[in-house]
Amino acid sequence: MKLTLTIMTVLLSGIALAQDKPEQIARKDLPKDAVATYCGASGAQENERPNAGYRYKGKAYYFCDKPAIDAFLKDPESFLGPAVPFPMPGFELKELAGKVWNADTMKGKVVLVDFWASWCKPCIAMMPTIDKLRDKYVESGFEVLSVSIDEKPADFAKFVKGHEFCNPVLLDTAKTYEKWRVASIPAMFLVKDGKVIAKWVGKQEEKTLAEAIRSALGQ
Repeated sequence: MKLTLTIMTVLLSGIALAQDKPEQIARKDLPKDAVATYCGASGAQENERPNAGYRYKGKAYYFCDKPAIDAFLKDPESFLGPAVPFPMPGFELKELAGKVWNADTMKGKVVLVDFWASWCKPCIAMMPTIDKLRDKYVESGFEVLSVSIDEKPADFAKFVKGHEFCNPVLLDTAKTYEKWRVASIPAMFLVKDGKVIAKWVGKQEEKTLAEAIRSALGQ
């Protein structure tokens, strides 16, 4: 009886482990009317539809390029987010208006650091939601830093010229995203008192972000 139970336990453990591994979604089952959820931080092709998808721990992840897929398969847990809070990684960048943002200038504020790029469609799709949240909470001490990881300054300049930003916009000339371990974008970090208190990778619902912002502001 004990041997039978042991065998069953091993089998069940094997099933659980299998469920914890990314399972590729058949191409025929990929959504036909949705853009990819993630873009690789190292660069991406412009795609209207996801090139690939995986299921992991009950959630579907859609990708627009191979670097993002490789990053996900290498460390799928990173897409779930690290345990928070954790110390804010190094950050010192100048916004277009000239102000330098670092740990000191973030003091006293709740800051959403949003890593994006001009070629990342999911990032652009998130911008109206982020703008809405900033408008709603900016008077309570909330700020958004839109940090572009574009490698070509001309691409960044062209995008910014054609899009109105109400918040500070910065070009990541120091590859800050590497210090923050950003493998895919959009990647958003909520910072308070020198610590990252929340992290999201990929497109998010407004409600999810708003709840975390309100909590950080003590509302």
